[in-house]
Amino acid sequence: MKSNLLKFFAVIISISFFLTSCSKAPDKVLVKKDGKWTAIYSYHITGPSYDATDASSSTITFIKDGTGSYIDDSSNTSTFTWSYSKDKSQITIVPAGADPVIYDVTAMEKDAETWTNTSTQIILSNTYTTTVTATLSKVK
Repeated sequence: MKSNLLKFFAVIISISFFLTSCSKAPDKVLVKKDGKWTAIYSYHITGPSYDATDASSSTITFIKDGTGSYIDDSSNTSTFTWSYSKDKSQITIVPAGADPVIYDVTAMEKDAETWTNTSTQIILSNTYTTTVTATLSKVK
């Protein structure tokens, strides 16, 4: 009986270690895997009598010190700072000379992440909602 109980707890502990080792928070993944990532952005904008989608891509380089750079589809290069809030599962990107953008980290894998940001703008008394989904994968 004790032997079976010990085996049961050993299996549970092993599974727990396995599951926790597979889920890496972006602060660890981005720092550990610091380097180039490919980002595919999907934009969905809705408003009164308006519904549009668009997409773009960029190559992003994360550096351990919380800085980085990206090259967009038009070969424009920009720099940014980044930080991650593990408690909120959010990553904040602050492009040089621009306002911060806060993404909810919605999926985390060893070499891939998905971020989502939703914002609203009021233009001529009309409210428009933009949802950006960024799918990042590690450049190997």
